[in-house]
Amino acid sequence: MAARSTFLSASARMAILPGYAILADDSGVVALPPEDVRYLAEMGIARQNNYPKVYERLRAGEKQADIIGMTKKITEGFAAQQRK
Repeated sequence: MAARSTFLSASARMAILPGYAILADDSGVVALPPEDVRYLAEMGIARQNNYPKVYERLRAGEKQADIIGMTKKITEGFAAQQRK
């Protein structure tokens, strides 16, 4: 499921529809349509629950890009470009 959300900046001027969930923290504000709230909350909780494992891997010297799979994606993308 691809969630639809609206990220708001300090200068954003937009209407938020009735029923939208508004979440805010030091990183910013997001407006979530009601049909996406449960999915996104569960995804966020799962990510939070995974933090201790990620921190342990970082403390062990593993790079964040490797942990999240970004190194592999970049390497594959570069190889695909070289084949063109």
